[in-house]
Amino acid sequence: MKEFECKRNNSILRGYIDVPNKKLITDIIILLHGFGADYGRTAGSLMADCAKDLGRAGYCSIRFDFYGCGKSDGAFKQMTLSSQLSDVVAVVQMTRSLYPMAKITLLGFSEGGLIASLAAPMLKVDKLILLAPAISILAEINRGRLLGTAFDTDCLPDTLYVNRIDRIIGKAFIQECINCDIRQISKYLGPVLYCQSLHDEYVPQEVEKSYQKFYSGRMDVVRVNTSNHIFTGHERKTMLGKVIDFISRK
Repeated sequence: MKEFECKRNNSILRGYIDVPNKKLITDIIILLHGFGADYGRTAGSLMADCAKDLGRAGYCSIRFDFYGCGKSDGAFKQMTLSSQLSDVVAVVQMTRSLYPMAKITLLGFSEGGLIASLAAPMLKVDKLILLAPAISILAEINRGRLLGTAFDTDCLPDTLYVNRIDRIIGKAFIQECINCDIRQISKYLGPVLYCQSLHDEYVPQEVEKSYQKFYSGRMDVVRVNTSNHIFTGHERKTMLGKVIDFISRK
């Protein structure tokens, strides 16, 4: 595991490259963390377990903090959908310069799953993995709520404190979510794996149907009986096994 810095405009993104003990890197999985979180510094977190299991299976993974998160530059209230997409573009470009022959998979969790599905058609990655993708955040914001915090859509606040994640959100993020054209998601033509807990408390089960429409028969689905949104429980291991099977499939 080695630390890296990736320049994006006038800011620096920071993260880790988890390289397995083998000479030839054929596949790289780029992990996109959830809303206001980090790339998985805590042992036992979903992102940390993803990287660990991928490494054990012989796969290289790259995980980083989005702008305004973790140890990357910036303030969270300046984060937008556009800034997160720019982060992914910068990291994918860096990855392709370091490993030009490797296939790239985007793996996004929660709001990182929304970003992964928006970025995939732009970057033409080889595979896409969505873990409880929070596309539902767009509809929620259009109704004037964000993780339980209400606001007026007719008079958007300059900043919004979201108690559930103890973070301040900027007006630009809310505005971009309201204006986001999710139809672009369907432009990704590669294979997709969709995973979600049957007891997800944040992302409604109906989100799966939306993605089925976007990907029109090209999406494999894994439903697991874990206890919550972050796949806590013994079936997390089973789910990650399905992720590895999907990556290894030719």
